[in-house]
Amino acid sequence: MSTNPDLDHLAMPLGHMLIEFNVLEVDMGRLLARLLNQDSDWVAAIFAGQLMFNAKLQLAIALVEAKIIETDERDLYYDALKRAEKCNQGRNEYIHAEYLPFLDSKDKVTEVLKTTLRKRVGWYSADGEIEKIEKLLQPVGEGPINALTQDIIFSCGELKGLAERYRDRNPDLFPENA
Repeated sequence: MSTNPDLDHLAMPLGHMLIEFNVLEVDMGRLLARLLNQDSDWVAAIFAGQLMFNAKLQLAIALVEAKIIETDERDLYYDALKRAEKCNQGRNEYIHAEYLPFLDSKDKVTEVLKTTLRKRVGWYSADGEIEKIEKLLQPVGEGPINALTQDIIFSCGELKGLAERYRDRNPDLFPENA
């Protein structure tokens, strides 16, 4: 059975968003490696692959708190990490969603709505009341997905830049680069 071409307008942006988020995971791993005085991209890949995003985020926050003394510098890291967290939350809204395509009489998709699985309890308490159910559904469009993807790409650049900034500002911690 082939895929439904009526969903291509969502499948492509969702796929791009997922791939770009993987890059964000790698860049977060790189930041963790640098904050732990590791210049190896292999070590960065281990962090990227072995820890869930929230664990990486919390570890990064703790390391920034412990290792970066200057308030203005620390705020750069905190702000970037907050943006990365927001990207993760946005990604989760799509990844952990249940999609509801609506079809016309010829089985063509006319609209796609989603609800997050975390709102499942709301479905049970809605007890068939349309007004309550409608509050649990959100339309799915390529615009918001593309905007999230752009935010993820921006966050990738920030984290990668901060990882290299840390290494460059602390050359004594990375003697192999001296």
